Amino acid sequence: MKYYFILTVKLMVFCILIVDTLAQSLAYNRPAVKVENQTGNPPENMGSQKQKDYMHSCPNKPTTLGDEARNKLQKIYQAIGRAQESPGAIKVLDLLTESWSKYDTETRWANNVAGDRCPLEFSLTFKGNKELPIVRFLIEPQESPFTLQSSWKVGLELKEKLGSLPGVDISNFDKIYSIFSPIVNPQVPTTYESFSIWYAADLEHNHPKFKVYFNPRILGGEKAPELIRQALITLDAEASWNFLSPRLNIAHSESKLAFFSLDLTAGVKARTKVYVANKLINDIERQLQGCHYYVNGAASSWIKTLIKKEDFFNVKPIIITFNFTVGDDVPVPTIHIPVDAYVNNDAVIIQRMNKLLSPNQIKILTEAISHISEKPLESTNFLTYVSLRPSENGQLDITCYLSL
Repeated sequence: MKYYFILTVKLMVFCILIVDTLAQSLAYNRPAVKVENQTGNPPENMGSQKQKDYMHSCPNKPTTLGDEARNKLQKIYQAIGRAQESPGAIKVLDLLTESWSKYDTETRWANNVAGDRCPLEFSLTFKGNKELPIVRFLIEPQESPFTLQSSWKVGLELKEKLGSLPGVDISNFDKIYSIFSPIVNPQVPTTYESFSIWYAADLEHNHPKFKVYFNPRILGGEKAPELIRQALITLDAEASWNFLSPRLNIAHSESKLAFFSLDLTAGVKARTKVYVANKLINDIERQLQGCHYYVNGAASSWIKTLIKKEDFFNVKPIIITFNFTVGDDVPVPTIHIPVDAYVNNDAVIIQRMNKLLSPNQIKILTEAISHISEKPLESTNFLTYVSLRPSENGQLDITCYLSL
């Protein structure tokens, strides 16, 4: 009897070992998405044992860019106390990132969206004294072989998908997009700052509003003013060009036109936006003269508060956005300050932002960064830009851009 008992135990142990071995084998051999393709095969440059070790030690690690993007967005919503809104936000994210969401997380290409060559940037906008921020993200649509032309192609495909959504108006997009179309021109080098098309979504309480961004330097920097002029005239906004033109003429060679953007909505509140990058504080203040709600010297004060620097922003320029609306040729400005280029870590930036945000807003921003990084702010540099836009009531809309 004792003999049969021992034999039974041995058989049970043997079966458990077999099942465990099979389970591990299946786990080890889960395919990863190959870099720069969507075949579902493991990366060619990764040995089989390395694949096994990696997948076994990190079984829940996001394996695609889409997984990573969804994971970060969900954590942002948890951090700001609005987790119930994340499913709707993720649907919007999936729509805009569909062209590259299945690529492996190691896939990167030269782009100007985020500093780590990731085609996605999150941001939080605090409107005046409202404590809960609006979540926003910016993406570059792209597919292999990762060129200006391939990005443009999938960008136009995405335009048609967005155009079918309620509340989205692509009529102005259709009027001007050919002006900014990339062409194969060997005299215009593809640089790190090059792009052909971006999209952004503001996710205010699951009522997304979309924007498109074009590159006025797509045919070279010297042609950028003419492309902007053509676009504004085509949109029956010649008065906006008349406001901008003298400000561009007084700017020295240290300034340049950077982006052109449209709100993809109808109505008088839809904005047309022109972005100008500046390295000199005098150019910044001169360009802001006459803008709605702007108080002379405010930009200089904000810049000094955040980066303790007063002039010649040679690492990254200060960017001004001129926000025009229908029937108003005088814009509301936004000043974008590249804090990551001049400040060592997020802890220092947030400490300086105590002069601009309320204690509860600071707490939410801190939690959003910490929730994702799980590191002390002294060792992170996720805050890339802080932008400030004055409003009619004298309050500021402040947006914090996060390269997570």
